[in-house]
Amino acid sequence: HDGLGSVRLYAYHLASDSSQPVSTDIRNPSFIVSIGTKIYFKAQDISDSQYYFFEYDASNSQLLTRSPDVNNSGSDGYTFPYAYNGKIYLRSQDTNNEWELHEFDPYTNLTIKLNADVNTSGSSLPSYMVNLGSNIYFSATDNNTSNFEIYKYNIDSGLASRVYNAKVNPNGESVPSFLEVINNKIYFSAETWITSKFSSNHSIE
Repeated sequence: HDGLGSVRLYAYHLASDSSQPVSTDIRNPSFIVSIGTKIYFKAQDISDSQYYFFEYDASNSQLLTRSPDVNNSGSDGYTFPYAYNGKIYLRSQDTNNEWELHEFDPYTNLTIKLNADVNTSGSSLPSYMVNLGSNIYFSATDNNTSNFEIYKYNIDSGLASRVYNAKVNPNGESVPSFLEVINNKIYFSAETWITSKFSSNHSIE
């Protein structure tokens, strides 16, 4: 927060032990990922108050506007980005106004909707993407409002499937979140049922 009512993107300089704003043209940055010397993030353009996907090159302090979607009028646009192998996987809105898994290539500025639409009747709402092997794992729903479980998208085959052994709640949805990969295991928070609903940590290999 800059003290003037706006949330800005800052860079902390270790040598001078000080922080400076990256740009005064944007506000409310979120969902930051990096590739090389560049960072990518969702932010609001002060000129029109619209949210866009931005690229900032730390090597030359250049800020560029990126729009990896056909349509991102809602608040869920440009969310849950995950950088892997030079590309960014993120939740984006398709031409049917549904939130699905997309792949954005920063070098070509092209976005591809992946064949990972696990909800045939609405938005899959993919989130918390991570990579393990040739797969992108993510949390998603197959029926709009509930039944969030872990799915995987195979980069080689271009197909998505549910990871059935990752379901930890026998009486309802697991709602996996905050996926993290360590030593070929995926750790995540999920919900289980005993006598009450609570969060616990789990892993899959």
